[in-house]
Amino acid sequence: MNTLFGLIKSEYRMMIGRRGPWLAYGVVFLFHSLAILQMGESSASPLAALGPWWAAGEILYILNLFMPLIAGISAADRLARDRSLKVRELQRGAPLPQGVLLAGKFLGVLAAALTPNLFFISGIAAWAVLAGIQPALFFPSLLAGFAAITIPAFAFVIAFSLACPLVIPIRVYQVLLTGYWFWGNYLPPDVFPTLNGTLLTPAGVYALQGFFGGRVGINMMAAYTAGEAVVNIAILLTAVFAVLALASRFLAWRERES
Repeated sequence: MNTLFGLIKSEYRMMIGRRGPWLAYGVVFLFHSLAILQMGESSASPLAALGPWWAAGEILYILNLFMPLIAGISAADRLARDRSLKVRELQRGAPLPQGVLLAGKFLGVLAAALTPNLFFISGIAAWAVLAGIQPALFFPSLLAGFAAITIPAFAFVIAFSLACPLVIPIRVYQVLLTGYWFWGNYLPPDVFPTLNGTLLTPAGVYALQGFFGGRVGINMMAAYTAGEAVVNIAILLTAVFAVLALASRFLAWRERES
């Protein structure tokens, strides 16, 4: 267990120190901050007029438009970089199962990707509460939304971003991921064939509607139940475990063949 925590800490430090993701997050955060500040100026806005639970879910769902995508693109080179820097040779000499090494990398990358988002929503919560726009319950509501909407989406994308570049070029994967993210989460299924609206939708719409009473679109009322949201999250986390297990087996096979 101490070894796993050490791996997580090492990967976290390596990932959190990269400037590119911070710059990308910062640009998107600035855009969202301006939008949220404008929302708070009007007494009829969702942020000011509706309860903290609904507002928290809405904000976190909107953040998922770009944030998991940035995390996935940033994480796509993690295993390939280990190979190019000969880190794999050092890890191979350690008496650790391949699954433990991959789990440490996944959890470290996930924690590093979530850290800027946690800082951002904490700042939004502090501003909304201190400005009197939302009650103190807004902060725990955001934390609940972070667990239900943000973490599953990030975990899903990062798991695939670690595994898929093992078999396809990194740049190709990053392009495919970008296309998939918008196709599979935001295209209306009645307009174009898409995974949006199925239980494999990772952007958080099930949790938004099922847990937070949110809506997508101007006139759409909550369509998914809390039970469906639980099933959606369970399927996403199952996919995460399955993808990491396949990646672990593939890495073990490649080492035996090399």
